[in-house]
Amino acid sequence: MDDVLLVVAELVANAIRHTDGPSSLHLELLDDAVDVCVSDPSPRPPEPRTPRTDGTGGWGWFMIQRLATHVRIRPAVGGGKIICAKLPW
Repeated sequence: MDDVLLVVAELVANAIRHTDGPSSLHLELLDDAVDVCVSDPSPRPPEPRTPRTDGTGGWGWFMIQRLATHVRIRPAVGGGKIICAKLPW
């Protein structure tokens, strides 16, 4: 459950921090996994950064990739993108 909360927090924070406009969160409980999807108005995919130890970030996308069993990015209807991360439950 902690991994799911971390990924939700990171995806939502990134949508707020790096885009302008509304975002949405959709969680779906599958048989043995949770699908976490966040949409935002930007069509640009996430840009991985080198993680920094001085508190300026760069860990989020790396963390999502490590915790999720599958990450996918697809265009949203009407513009923007949807990022989905599947995590074990």
